[in-house]
Amino acid sequence: MKNNSSYIGFVIELDEKHIFIKLNQENHSAGIGLLLVECVAYWVWECISKLSIKPKISIEIELYLEDFESWLQYQNQDNLIDEDVVRIEHTSVGGGIYFTKVFARLLQEKVNYAERELVKALLKQIFFVNANDLDKKLDMIAPRGPKRIALVPNWNERPDVFAIDIPVPLVIHPQITEQLLDDLGQWLRFNKKIIVGILHGNERKEVLHQAVEYYFERLKKEISIYDRHQILDFLIDQNEALIHQYKTTLFSLESKIACFGENSSMATELNREYKEFVCAQRANRFLIEFVAACPPAGDCKINNLDYLRLLAISDEIISKGTTSDLLHHGLANYQVSILESGRLGISPDASIEVAMRDYGIHSIEQLIRSIQGQEGYSDLTNFNLQDFVNKSEPVMRKEFGFSLNELRNVCGAFAGFKYS
Repeated sequence: MKNNSSYIGFVIELDEKHIFIKLNQENHSAGIGLLLVECVAYWVWECISKLSIKPKISIEIELYLEDFESWLQYQNQDNLIDEDVVRIEHTSVGGGIYFTKVFARLLQEKVNYAERELVKALLKQIFFVNANDLDKKLDMIAPRGPKRIALVPNWNERPDVFAIDIPVPLVIHPQITEQLLDDLGQWLRFNKKIIVGILHGNERKEVLHQAVEYYFERLKKEISIYDRHQILDFLIDQNEALIHQYKTTLFSLESKIACFGENSSMATELNREYKEFVCAQRANRFLIEFVAACPPAGDCKINNLDYLRLLAISDEIISKGTTSDLLHHGLANYQVSILESGRLGISPDASIEVAMRDYGIHSIEQLIRSIQGQEGYSDLTNFNLQDFVNKSEPVMRKEFGFSLNELRNVCGAFAGFKYS
């Protein structure tokens, strides 16, 4: 699947033939369009796999949302005019699938009326199934029952998923981070004369302070060349795009579970995506606050590559600063060194890493179970926080070396930094 400003679509590979499924993006919400593209791709694959039929040539299917604004207006109305639910028009390279407002209305039903209409249109006009066999094969592929993947949100409940004209959300690129780590290592060795080897005691905190200083000065220099209004608009748009992507991912989770089932790899993948989203949004918010507080006076326009570099620098500032604070307050015991490669090496603190990993996986698994209706989030109405804190102290001290009360005091100190 590809998702950028010029193309949103899926490719189904069938030996030497391919089926390209893309969205016509004129005046559409990319989030809603992507959900429908995924829906069509899934049902095309179901038709192919269950009926053992393939197109004789590679084809391209383009999706259109007819009168998109009317989707928002008609979703909660029952008295729709009588018209086709899904219409397919053939083209020289394949076909165009037109989703009408009637399709949008049927999507609000709990049963799979909309999906069956889509599958019927695919069987009849893409795979040319005989009319006498149409109903039988429709029931074989999409029997009457609950919806599977055709889940489009209600405007009143999830307006953020209907966002239009937002950019593609950008996350931190590992290659840029790798280059930053090389640059930092070189600066520490040549400018600060730090030699290869393990650092001890306060040397660890000192080198981390220097790393934050290096990245912060670099960030100030790089941001200074940009037009203050353009870069701030760019950063805010990226923040909106990240939120939109996250909401859309969560919304589509139910359909993915219905189609492919729950498995451990799904939880792992969701946890990875969530960590990417959190790191990107955290770094983005840092940039927004920085630019708002220290607006640049340049006239350059920021582009995607520039932004990815600034995002990675911000993430490194946050990461190295957090590690330094954890060391300073005795909440972790990282081994810090200058590696043979020349980079600054920070070995993970096993207890913190394990706790964070397990917490992340558990949260995602709980979310999956909640969507399936197997388990809701805990009701904290009658939750006694102080009792929980007191009972957890022996376990916390054994596992991490500190209590929740002590952690609360440290976090309170962090919160007070801005006033000092």
